[in-house]
Amino acid sequence: MKTEFIKQNEEPIEIEYVEDEHEAENDFKPSFWFNNRRYFMDIFIRAHNNPWIGTGAEFPEYIHEFEADNYHNPLFIEIVDGGSAVNVYKEREVTEE
Repeated sequence: MKTEFIKQNEEPIEIEYVEDEHEAENDFKPSFWFNNRRYFMDIFIRAHNNPWIGTGAEFPEYIHEFEADNYHNPLFIEIVDGGSAVNVYKEREVTEE
């Protein structure tokens, strides 16, 4: 089976450094909002050039990181705009006919 990555946002999503209203330990950690949820950048594992994952054959060149704590339907991100924003992707299996 083949997989493809579907971009979920139209415009790049800005990475923010803001005070967290719920947990002080998350204050000013890099994060972004997607689908009414704040995602902290430290929950993503680098996929691009990561020796533990392989040479990148599993992911397209533009996928830089994937969500570490979601095994069933993780988000994949592409870091854009010089590191100030992300594009979010979801993986989808494609059946070949």
